[in-house]
Parts: sequence; C-alpha cells; structure tokens
Amino acid sequence: MALSAKQHIGATFGTRVVIADGGPSPSGRLVKVKCECGNEALVALAKLLRGLSKKCPECAYGKHYGVHQPFGQAVHDALKRCSKFNTSYRNNRYSGRGIKVCKKWVDNPLAFRLYLVKLWYEQTGTNSLKLYGVSKDHLSLDRIDNSKGYEPGNLKFSTKLEQQNNRG
Repeated sequence: MALSAKQHIGATFGTRVVIADGGPSPSGRLVKVKCECGNEALVALAKLLRGLSKKCPECAYGKHYGVHQPFGQAVHDALKRCSKFNTSYRNNRYSGRGIKVCKKWVDNPLAFRLYLVKLWYEQTGTNSLKLYGVSKDHLSLDRIDNSKGYEPGNLKFSTKLEQQNNRG
C-alpha cells in the first residue's frame, strides 16, 4: 500500500512538521516539512516515519546558532522555546504566552549571538566566560521583563536565583 502524505499533514517528527504533500519520487512519497527554525525541505515520508529525519541538517549540527560558540546554545534554546512548533509542557511559559524572539534574530541567529557577546562584555566587563554556565553562582541569559520577548534592551545575564525571582 502506498504511503499517503495528506494524512500526515500537521504531524510533528522531531523538530519538523509536515506542511504539504511533496509528490512522488523514485524513492517514494515526498512531503514538505518545516523545521522549528523555519527551514523548509522535501523529505521522504518513509524516512520521517522511521525516525530517520527528525531535524534539518543545520539544526542537527548546530550550524544556525554556532552551538559550540559562546552563547550559541542560549540562542538555540531561546529560538526553540519560542517556536510555534514547541508543544512541550513548558509551552505555556513561552510561545503559548506570546513570548517571541525578535524577527531580526529569528532571521539571523548569528546577529542574536553577537548581541549576546556584546551584552556579556558590557555587563561583566570581561571577555572571559568563566562565570557563564549552569551552577548557582554562574550567569545565564534572562529576560528583564518576563512578559516581553527576547529583544534588544530586554535581556541581561542573571544568576539562577535572580531568574527564579523574575518569573511572573
């Protein structure tokens, strides 16, 4: 029996959502998918169903955000939290409340990362990242106004305690 793409429209596979039938190909039925980062691609439906295509290549290797560069993971996490495709239990804290990443940074995650590098220097006075991390004394990205999104002027680096006190 041939695979039907139409019955999978709207289905989520990893970070990808099926948005349209992509037509037949020599290797089987194709579907058009959209990744949470915004990338669209044609993918073999069979690959999605077998779990072999869960992310676009850029997200899979962290190319959008420079994940292995300073603040790359923070950029990746902010974009993921605010994605309209985020269906996790935490969705009511971010995209479900209308919290977004400003369009300029969604379109250019490198600009977001460079903004954070500049902000870090302005706030700490150092290029050293020794204070950046997850322990209670380290600093991580925080929004100043919890009702606003990730945008210039609404970000700072805070300790874990400061962030917990900022929840609204």
